[in-house]
Amino acid sequence: MKILGYLLGKAIVETAEEIAGKALDTAEKIARNKEEIAVKNGIVYIKAPHNSGYYFDRNYLEVRDELIAFGFTNIVLLPQKDLIKGWLTKNGATAGVSINDKSSFTTKDKFRSDARIVITYHTFKENIRK
Repeated sequence: MKILGYLLGKAIVETAEEIAGKALDTAEKIARNKEEIAVKNGIVYIKAPHNSGYYFDRNYLEVRDELIAFGFTNIVLLPQKDLIKGWLTKNGATAGVSINDKSSFTTKDKFRSDARIVITYHTFKENIRK
């Protein structure tokens, strides 16, 4: 069975098995990290899964998926259109991650699950007509 959806205007097609596998992976990550999650007065707090420097140069979609798997829900992707050839820095490489406007964080820091997370990533400049 194929399931068709749209993500940011781009068509995606996944089988039910692929979706179930992703859900299981997410559940396993959360189960392994349940000591990293706390609930106070009905508000969910999550420890940062890694230090901020860990995300540098990683693919921004993988970073987003990992943060979602840990329970974060308010993630914004911000393209930094600074690539010309993409030889030194790859298209989609993470330039930085901030949580609630905090660009430097450690695994000891706790954030609300709905904290605003901005993932800035490198991408190509738009074509400029001469």
